[in-house]
Amino acid sequence: DRERPGLGLKLALGRIDTAAFTAPAGGGGGAGGDGQGGGGTEVPIDLSVLRLFDANVALAAREVVLGDAVLSDLAMDVRLAMGALDADIKSVTVNGAPGSALIAIDGGEAVPVISGALKLNGIDLAALMALAGQEAPVTGTAGFDVEFRTSGATASKLADNLEASGA
Repeated sequence: DRERPGLGLKLALGRIDTAAFTAPAGGGGGAGGDGQGGGGTEVPIDLSVLRLFDANVALAAREVVLGDAVLSDLAMDVRLAMGALDADIKSVTVNGAPGSALIAIDGGEAVPVISGALKLNGIDLAALMALAGQEAPVTGTAGFDVEFRTSGATASKLADNLEASGA
């Protein structure tokens, strides 16, 4: 007896441009571009969809475009069970820098908890600053190995509660 349906997928994709899945800037049914709802209060994050089904997904993509960031050669496994999502990014290249990550989202509680670890090597510092919308007189490459954890029912609470460590 299964309370939730289960889904198993193995996807091998070419290029994904996430702009096709997002609302145009300035648009969007009553919410401002600042993440605030029309009434001036922040909209809670609703992860209840994570409790509707279980899933195991193996995903490979040649290229994923996230705004100005380009992920290439992505290989990841995603497991969703009882509202908990675990993503194991086995390999990815971010703007030319190889990396990997583990991300866990616990959507089974009223207040979501997000944690994980991210590793990147050889990332171009000038390109990283440009992605962050900053200009700085830096050159060269860097690497980092960071673990993080946060919780919150809104985007600002997730940002406020973020804890990270690493090098």
